[in-house]
Amino acid sequence: MGRSSDAKERLIEVATCLIWERNYSSVSVDKLCKGAGVNKGSFYHFFPSKEALAIEAVENNWRIAKEMVLEPSFSKDLPPLERFNRFFEGFYRVQLDMKEKCGCVAGCPIGNLGSEVGIADTVLRKKAEEIFLELASICEGALRDGLKEGVIKDIDPAYVARTLVAYESGLILQAKIFDDIEVLRLLAPGMARLIGVVLKDGRLVAGE
Repeated sequence: MGRSSDAKERLIEVATCLIWERNYSSVSVDKLCKGAGVNKGSFYHFFPSKEALAIEAVENNWRIAKEMVLEPSFSKDLPPLERFNRFFEGFYRVQLDMKEKCGCVAGCPIGNLGSEVGIADTVLRKKAEEIFLELASICEGALRDGLKEGVIKDIDPAYVARTLVAYESGLILQAKIFDDIEVLRLLAPGMARLIGVVLKDGRLVAGE
């Protein structure tokens, strides 16, 4: 059994990996305990159910995504279009690292979980919805800054942000289905068309 001081963290880490690499329904409490090196007593000491652990795993994954990709990418110190360029690069890099680790494109753990449980599990679906709306809000902020600076024109930032998140979700699903990480390279050209800017060497730049 793992040390009691880090048993909870081990369970969250294992749940994050297993749900990403496989799926929620196929990951049992027994598998989670075995992967974390803890017994069921320890599991239920920290979590009343597998669902409760999944929620914490999703929140943990989202926290890491924000720390590693979103916060450095969407820094207010960066020009608006550069924020999206860095986001696309970071998003691709995370998926590439995961592909090298598990041998296939694993997709988005939050999207995977949300689509798998569907309407059957309101709590998990709502958590996925909450995270996607937060991502859209982050994108919307950068778009509004782009409008203020004049590098983006004549768009509805809220609508475009939601559309971008939907587009990103669709691309990562396609990348997973085809097991082709390069599908994610379509993010930048799709975004360029969506907001009416130029794509140069795979990066968004302001038009003339």
